[in-house]
Amino acid sequence: MASKSLPKCFISYCHENADFASIEAFEKELEVISKGAFEILRDQSNLNVGERISEHEKEIEHSDIVIILCTPQYKHKVINRAPGGVYREYKMILNKYNTYIGDIKEGKSVKTFALIPILFAGTHTTAILDDVTDNLYEDFTKYSCITDKSGFEVVPTYVQKLHAQQFSEIRSKFENVKHGLDVEFKKNYHFWLDLLFLQDKHEVLRGKYRFNGVEDVLTELFVKTKSYFRVIDGDKCILIGRKGSGKSTIVDHFHRGQSETYKPPIAIIVDNFDLSFLYNFVATKAHNDDIGDVVREETYFEACWQIYIYQQCIYTLVDEELYNNSVNDLRPYIKTLIETSSKRRDTKWAQFVDTCSLVSEYINRSIEESHPSQNFYSVIADKSTIPSIVKGVLGEDILNALKGCVKMCTRKFIFALDGFDQRFEDNRTASIAASNSQEDKNSRIKFEINWLKGLLRSILSFRSVDGIMRDSIDFCVTIPQDRYLEARRSERDDFRFRALAADLQWSAVELSILARKRLEGLVNFQSNTGLPPLDRLNEILESEGLDLPTKIEMKVDGNSLSISIFKYLLRHTFWRPRDILFYFAALLANKKFAQKHSHKIDHGLVKEIVSRTTYDVIDTEFIKEYQNSIVNLKSIIESFESSEIILEFSQVDSILSRQPFSVSGGLIRVDDILEKIDILYEIGFLGIELDQRQIKSKYDNKDMFMHSDGSKKYGAISDQSKKKSRFVIHPMFVEYLLLNTDVGRIVCVYTDEYIQRNDILNE
Repeated sequence: MASKSLPKCFISYCHENADFASIEAFEKELEVISKGAFEILRDQSNLNVGERISEHEKEIEHSDIVIILCTPQYKHKVINRAPGGVYREYKMILNKYNTYIGDIKEGKSVKTFALIPILFAGTHTTAILDDVTDNLYEDFTKYSCITDKSGFEVVPTYVQKLHAQQFSEIRSKFENVKHGLDVEFKKNYHFWLDLLFLQDKHEVLRGKYRFNGVEDVLTELFVKTKSYFRVIDGDKCILIGRKGSGKSTIVDHFHRGQSETYKPPIAIIVDNFDLSFLYNFVATKAHNDDIGDVVREETYFEACWQIYIYQQCIYTLVDEELYNNSVNDLRPYIKTLIETSSKRRDTKWAQFVDTCSLVSEYINRSIEESHPSQNFYSVIADKSTIPSIVKGVLGEDILNALKGCVKMCTRKFIFALDGFDQRFEDNRTASIAASNSQEDKNSRIKFEINWLKGLLRSILSFRSVDGIMRDSIDFCVTIPQDRYLEARRSERDDFRFRALAADLQWSAVELSILARKRLEGLVNFQSNTGLPPLDRLNEILESEGLDLPTKIEMKVDGNSLSISIFKYLLRHTFWRPRDILFYFAALLANKKFAQKHSHKIDHGLVKEIVSRTTYDVIDTEFIKEYQNSIVNLKSIIESFESSEIILEFSQVDSILSRQPFSVSGGLIRVDDILEKIDILYEIGFLGIELDQRQIKSKYDNKDMFMHSDGSKKYGAISDQSKKKSRFVIHPMFVEYLLLNTDVGRIVCVYTDEYIQRNDILNE
């Protein structure tokens, strides 16, 4: 029986016509590279039906690694379901592997497992089974023994050297499994992840980073991206980005060091706003039924937001005056504002609810006071315009006093609103849980979308036509990408929002700076400021404190391609800070574990670490982010399972034609194939392969994705051209979907020239 003290590696092979000498040599080499940390199990005799089946099954069931020595005889027995051990053994292995992958996709905490196919004899066609063809197997067809002068079977030195790199790849898989079995590794992973995300609060940062104070830390770690400067320069005021793209960080830094330009920021964190409560308070009250007959929901919220922003500006003026912080003499007007400010609620959320209540009361009062007559509807129409509602709620004297103060102020207001991500997710989940019918669920989701549309419309008004605040208030508002797309999708004149909004996209250079800053702080190392950004990152990776490999070897058509570790990570991300930090956290945790056990992180282990971490990124940073917007997202992407990574339009059409798209939380069903492809491009799952006509220069990348190239170039491609194009699945999903990458090239390989040019371009 196998030992219970060590993790186990099981070798599956066919005894018929087997080269036992080479198999034994292969097994001994596995024992060497595993350094005795694994028990290598191999059945030494043919296993017939009924012979030691239970014991044999336990060895497979409890294995941590399974190596399949693929040969023509092995494939023949499996395909023909030959009686005996091979077919039964293979089905058990495949079931174990598929169960493992399925559990990972479901977010279950499972023991790390690895399946390693080896082409031991024959060719890809004759020996590799369809079920494992998409796994990256190692070619050992040249690995064989010869009889030396003493009559012993040995592997020649030149053959050992020929397969040294492949054994290194296998050793990395052993190391990866070993790390995954260690409880300490998981603790290290979360430690580094939290520290890199700055979630350990300021008191921990003071002890871990080399900088002197919290402000120094925040300033040093902040990367001033092109998106940041577009907001600072006043060009854009709404930041659209996915979770983990750095929206909140920009809001936090927007007003720093600008006290001469701006008043204290009006900071609104809508994570404290309870939209489910607001829905029950506003939309379901019996007396509000009449409101919907005269004011559309998005118009109602536009009025609420406009009044709310006016109120926040009033409170800012009053607080400055009361605490003697005002730099202007506002005495002619401030008394009126102080009087109205005395009624304010304690929290921003309570103030917003109060505003909504006041708007509802005004509209209901207008309806009640307008007696049914021939001109009833014209009177109601006049009273239900945005200016009429604002004046009716706030009062003309308050608006005049506010306007007078604003004209005298030398500093501008800054309205900074953030915290949408979690609140929107909570509300969408709560709406589903609270709904007794599909109609109620749809009503709640529409309510949320209209609440956001009202905010967008009010900002547009402040920026363009508002007669009080137009030149005296700046906005810095962050909105999750999926919710912004929902609002645009239901807005007829959505082009108006585009002038306000900037997609928060990071260039590869900016991401390298972000990673380098954090790594420098962690290991107390200062890179050479005279080097370009990518070289500075390599310098810190090669430093004594990290000592990580800077090059990763990849194979295509039998040839090796060497790319930097950073470019390799880019291929597995959506080009966001959080993605990059996920991978670096995993690398650091593995590095710490390896050092403790006197091991070194080589490029093969880096690939294994990235592969394992990818499942976390897909689950937490992709599926969970979009599943409340595209409710059947998981089934959509899983419909691509076992396909090629590059697909013709007809293949994409065939796959997606069987998949309805249920978007906007289930409100809208999308059936058009091009619209489906557009959605998958917007969220980063699909890219498009550019043809020779579309590649304008040698610096262009053949694979165009939303996260790296934006939307403008893709939007310019006609529908007819799209139908003639090929589409690329994001390489992050290779292992998750068991994609076939044998397509003649490696997708998403970024050159230095492309990265530099991409950094300059500003969509």
